[in-house]
Amino acid sequence: MPAVDQAANRFEHHIRSMGFRDSTINDYVNRLRRYLAFCDTISPDLADAERFRDSLIDRRLSRSSINNYSFVMKNYHQMIGAPIKLPFLKMGSKLPYYFDENDIRAIFNAITNIKYLCVLQIGFYASLRASEVANLDDSDIDLINKTIRIRGGKNDKDAILYLNDICIDTLRKYLKVRPKKIIDGKQPPPILQQQE
Repeated sequence: MPAVDQAANRFEHHIRSMGFRDSTINDYVNRLRRYLAFCDTISPDLADAERFRDSLIDRRLSRSSINNYSFVMKNYHQMIGAPIKLPFLKMGSKLPYYFDENDIRAIFNAITNIKYLCVLQIGFYASLRASEVANLDDSDIDLINKTIRIRGGKNDKDAILYLNDICIDTLRKYLKVRPKKIIDGKQPPPILQQQE
C-alpha cells in the first residue's frame, strides 16, 4: 500500500475517534490527500503547511474551505507528532442572499417533474439540507400529522418537522404516481395507502 494511502487510512481512524460523521470524514481525508500531494511527502513541516495554505488563499477559496483545510493540517500534524499552529480566518458577517416569495414561486412553477418538485418543496418548506432530504424514507413521512422525521441531521440529531399543506399535497400526488421499486430486496412501505 502506498505511503499516502497508509497516512490517509491512519488519519481516517484518528478523526473517526473524534466522532465525526462519515461524510465529514470523507471530506477531511480527501483534503488531506490534496495537502500531501501538494507537499509531495507524508511528513510535511510547518513551511509546507504555510505554502499550501497560501496556495489556497491565492486560489481565492472561501474562508470556510481554507479553515477546513487548516483543521485537517493541524490534526494531521498532531497525529504524526509534529504539531503546528495555523491561524483560522475570521468568518465574514455578510448576510446571505435569500430568495423572496416571487423567486420561490418562479422556481416551483418552472419544475415540470413531480418528483423534483416534491424533493425541492420538502427541502424548502422543512429547511432541510440536501443530505437530510436524500436520507428520507417512506417511514419518515406522516401525511396525517403533516410531519417528517429527520434521522441523524446536523450534529447527528433527530427531529420531527412540520410540512405545510402545499408540500403535503405535492407529496400525495407524487406517491400516487411513483413507480414501485425494490431496494435491497425490499419494497418501500405503501405509505400513501396507510395514511390517506
